[in-house]
Amino acid sequence: MNAVSLYVEGGHETFHSVHVTAAARVARLALEAGVERLIHVSGIGSEAESASPYIRTRGKGKDRSRRLPAATLIRFSVVFDEAMPL
Repeated sequence: MNAVSLYVEGGHETFHSVHVTAAARVARLALEAGVERLIHVSGIGSEAESASPYIRTRGKGKDRSRRLPAATLIRFSVVFDEAMPL
């Protein structure tokens, strides 16, 4: 399962490096390892054509994960965590 996301860029941690490059690497390594099913967690509206750099790279990462034949895409609208103030 790939559920990694980055909300704020800093240093070598960019939207592209995390959402696109890392997603492609996870898919490639899963394929090489013979993984039967990869789950990629994305978000509603994550499209590679978006004007938003964050959304655009999430969309590109989603597209890269789909290159793995056994990929399943989950697109949440909102994800809550206990640590998040409501």
